[in-house]
Amino acid sequence: MKRLITLLLSVAGFATAEYNVGDRIPVVLDHFGIIFERDTVIDTATILYKGADCYVAACYINRYVNKKTGLIDSTNTVADTAFVDSVAQVVYEDFQTNGGKSKLLSVMGVEPSDLVDVDGDPRVFIILAPVYPGKKGAADNYNSDPGLYPFFGYFDPFNEDTTDTTGLSNKKEMLVLDVSPGGVPASGYPALLAYLYSRYVMWSLDPKEELISITGLAMYNAFKAGYDVKEGFVAGRCYGGLDDNTNRSLYSYTYYYTNSPVAREQDKERSLLWFLWLDEKLGDDFIKELAFNKDYLARYQITEKLSSQLGLNMPDAFTQFALTCALNHYNVSGYTFSSLPGYQIFTGSKAVSSPQRIKENGQVIYVPFKKAGSQAMDIYFKGQEGNKMVISGDTVPGFRVFVFDTTTKDLTDYTDQLDTINRVILPQISGKHNIYVININTSTYYFWIGPGAGEPAPELIGMYSIQNPAFLKVADIYLASKHILYSDASPADTTPKIVLEPADPSYNSAIYKLSTFLTNDTAYHGSVMKRLYTTGVSIELKDQFGNVFSGDVYVKLYRAMNKLGIDVSNPMEDTLGLVHIYGAGTYSLIGGNVILDIPQGSMANGTLLLVDKADAKLALADGSEGTVFQIGASSIPVMRPFTVWLATDGLRGLYYKNGDRWEPIQAYMSPDNTYLVATLSKTGTYLLGRPSAPELTVPELWAPTAIREGEAKVFLSLPSASSVSWSVYDVSGKRIAQPYEGTLDQGSYVLTWNTSGTSSGIYFYRITVNEETHLRKVAFIGR
Repeated sequence: MKRLITLLLSVAGFATAEYNVGDRIPVVLDHFGIIFERDTVIDTATILYKGADCYVAACYINRYVNKKTGLIDSTNTVADTAFVDSVAQVVYEDFQTNGGKSKLLSVMGVEPSDLVDVDGDPRVFIILAPVYPGKKGAADNYNSDPGLYPFFGYFDPFNEDTTDTTGLSNKKEMLVLDVSPGGVPASGYPALLAYLYSRYVMWSLDPKEELISITGLAMYNAFKAGYDVKEGFVAGRCYGGLDDNTNRSLYSYTYYYTNSPVAREQDKERSLLWFLWLDEKLGDDFIKELAFNKDYLARYQITEKLSSQLGLNMPDAFTQFALTCALNHYNVSGYTFSSLPGYQIFTGSKAVSSPQRIKENGQVIYVPFKKAGSQAMDIYFKGQEGNKMVISGDTVPGFRVFVFDTTTKDLTDYTDQLDTINRVILPQISGKHNIYVININTSTYYFWIGPGAGEPAPELIGMYSIQNPAFLKVADIYLASKHILYSDASPADTTPKIVLEPADPSYNSAIYKLSTFLTNDTAYHGSVMKRLYTTGVSIELKDQFGNVFSGDVYVKLYRAMNKLGIDVSNPMEDTLGLVHIYGAGTYSLIGGNVILDIPQGSMANGTLLLVDKADAKLALADGSEGTVFQIGASSIPVMRPFTVWLATDGLRGLYYKNGDRWEPIQAYMSPDNTYLVATLSKTGTYLLGRPSAPELTVPELWAPTAIREGEAKVFLSLPSASSVSWSVYDVSGKRIAQPYEGTLDQGSYVLTWNTSGTSSGIYFYRITVNEETHLRKVAFIGR
């Protein structure tokens, strides 16, 4: 392949050129594949050294096209030519005089004939130049990510970008070293040159290999040849940031260049460590096999070898490697491991000594925990939900979580404690520890670190729903809690979430995030309410065919926990009923607790009713007692009365909330005494029980007209304290019983008469309230 390229180029007229010291040669420094757009500028380099293995040339001025004007009016100029000359001498002596080329080829046993030679000259060109950094600001409408600059050097093979054959290229094997002001010291350039030449060697062995594997193999080759590429490169930071010292990274990442050999070099050091780890586990012969195997990508060979020889799948191997880097001398802080697509790590260093939230999405986080003193801290880890991956049919966690005690050197694996939403609450920690997270899927995750107060699980008070009177297709759902609630460890998730699930699974569920409605501590339902949360939800639920749902909807907690990830101690749900009215119909809702009988013409077709029930102390909080029934909204027009059955264990007063007033409603018990039955002409809020301030002006009573053996009942509501008397007479006028005589306070009552031993027949009730007497005729039909 390499010889074919050389032959074709020779036939095309590219004859071998011989240069001498002092000659000036044309070079293209910033063409496509290295910098954003193919340049049309030819610069000039002067040959400073010539040997059997290389030319060393300097280009003191680098001109390039201004991307805004399109003119050749931008330049990079070497300010210190003496520095450039000193670098030229250092790299020539290392590469030529001291046999650097031979050392680099001998690591893998590479012969010169194995290398691509496009110009017929076995020498490589080492060009020293002020490289155009490629920085583009927002004003230029380009990506201003600082990771696009600066370059410290690159390997430039002929026609490196096979997708673009237009424009200028150098048509020679060329290694470009950046000698811009503020670059690396002269002593650092031999290591950079060794790495770049090794890239040329690895690319020559297999031009089709993935570029990140070429990076790792090149670093490995330079390291094995004796060059300090690891310790010399580690101090630089990812995204182009540089430490203000001489131990700088010699290359920052350039992710735009996906078709170029310079692509994905953002982590040469971590790639080196990966191949050193593979060498340690699988042997150096395997690394050589990777370099020379042209028919199989290195990452596939690595995966198969780890499995067959060590029994490791890639997530497990990756975890071992990452921990080895973190716990041992391989720790290279500040780089992204990208040797294999999909298995990348970012090792960040965050010293934590006070309560705080941390958000990350890198693949390894290294958190030094340095809390002083004896106070323990609670630590809650939460990975973004749903992050599981399947390998060979097995589901494995997307996260691995470890805690390292820097004093005892104990490493504890908490991976098995991750629950189904990738959450784990670590034991209280004090002193110095490191936390390591292996993030297989590169997903977002969070830490919440707070003072160890042994915070208990939060407790709920209740839930209820009200149909919005202005927006009838919306319900306002309320959740009362004794504690402050969160839905996740993210700083944005400081309120709980609920999910609406229709009883019919053919209709879609929906998740809603609640907002805080009340925040003050409030005496509530025999306890203290810390928070009342609410949200508006759509109640016009449809299936895929556009049909509107009628029936029960379950309102469940989706996420409700304290800030340390502890779920509520009493998870609950609310069931609400939805009625989509078209004509007449009977609807059983809330598990049969409410039955609506809607006659034809009662409400407009398409009307949507929400029905819910809740404890009056929760829904009203005004001193009322009993059960609140929400039957639609008060703004819904009712043209004809409808009937409602409300489940109850005995008759109590029924009231309608009309503004600030409670209006009594006539109601009676069903024959089986399980439902209170009423005919209603309004929708809205009803109370079955005792309102805080009933608006009764006259006594109200009701008695069944037919009774059986057992207990006969009279239901009585009093507007104020009253004297009450109830007597029973037969048809002859004889009083046969007096079930009650006395004084009752304001409120609703059920008076009873034991009818055992009473003969069948007609009887009369005489009920006196204060000075007002009521007569009722009843039929006793025995058993």
